[in-house]
Amino acid sequence: MLPGARVLVAEDVVTTGGSVREVCRLVTAQGGEPAAVLTLIDRGSASAFPVPYFPLLRLKVPSALPETAPSASKASP
Repeated sequence: MLPGARVLVAEDVVTTGGSVREVCRLVTAQGGEPAAVLTLIDRGSASAFPVPYFPLLRLKVPSALPETAPSASKASP
């Protein structure tokens, strides 16, 4: 990577944002500069990225632990 290269970080689905933050960190470690983050779907993450964030679609997706999920009582062994 060229020093100072501006990089657009793209992700298909962001849930917690951990992978995107890690990619931004790696870009910086290689001498690049993350310019923005683009994602197809934001699943409700409250992630703060170090650059502007552009989700194409925001979905509020509730999550539950397997043992508390509504379908857990109907699950087969």
